[in-house]
Amino acid sequence: GQGHAGPTNPNRVSVECLARNLDTCIREALHEARIEASEVKAACIGLAGASSPLSKTKIQAALGATLFAPSTKIQFTTDAAIALFGAHLGQPGIIVIAGTGSICFGLDSMGGIHRSGGLGPQEKDGGSAKWIHQQLIEKDAGLSALAARLNARNRSTELVCPEIFQEAEAGDPEATQIIDSGAEALHALVETVDLNCAQTSLDLSLLGGTLYSGSPLRKALCQKLSKRLPTIRIKPATLQPAAGAVYMARLLDETVDPNQSEVIDEFIARLASAPL
Repeated sequence: GQGHAGPTNPNRVSVECLARNLDTCIREALHEARIEASEVKAACIGLAGASSPLSKTKIQAALGATLFAPSTKIQFTTDAAIALFGAHLGQPGIIVIAGTGSICFGLDSMGGIHRSGGLGPQEKDGGSAKWIHQQLIEKDAGLSALAARLNARNRSTELVCPEIFQEAEAGDPEATQIIDSGAEALHALVETVDLNCAQTSLDLSLLGGTLYSGSPLRKALCQKLSKRLPTIRIKPATLQPAAGAVYMARLLDETVDPNQSEVIDEFIARLASAPL
């Protein structure tokens, strides 16, 4: 079952808003799946912005207001954790996510987790939608025909970024240059993580709103990776992030396999402590 609700980034919403939106999302998913909350034995909740100590405190307070039974084992983590685990089912591999922000995570054969990027929209994560929009705004000093045509300075990223993609696909040189620079930034993230993983070859899954199938950014990134990192194998994620969370929750359920619960706990702890 699926549920939909408003924002849940603990760094951007109040505890009350977070609790309300989590409750709505959970209720909708349970209703669609025809499951009672009392039947849930384990839950894994992956949220953007869930890595800081302050955000963890807010999430714990919000989860106290959800409808799960006291006996339900609940593990909360970041959206990157459920994406990485789901993409490769806990096996070695790399993910790069580019949407509002951008980040790259890799899991090596020794269980080590390596990270690059993920500094947040205010730090202008390279290759993210916000970064792409900002690149066009910075060009707008009365000299950018594209910025003027799209009214980039006065419109939101959600509106402007898709139009930049369309312009790039149509061959606009300014848009093409921005997309190429974004792909270069994302390539640098993958290169850093691949180097730190120190594997002969790894699978890579591309995720997020700016790396959808066929997007000009995805095409540009894939071209760079094939030329410079030929040992990287680009493959679709085995599970999308939400399904990855369900898979992790199943492993948390000690009635399925008591040993797997510790595996998930350790995986999340390693990911939370992964250095930049």
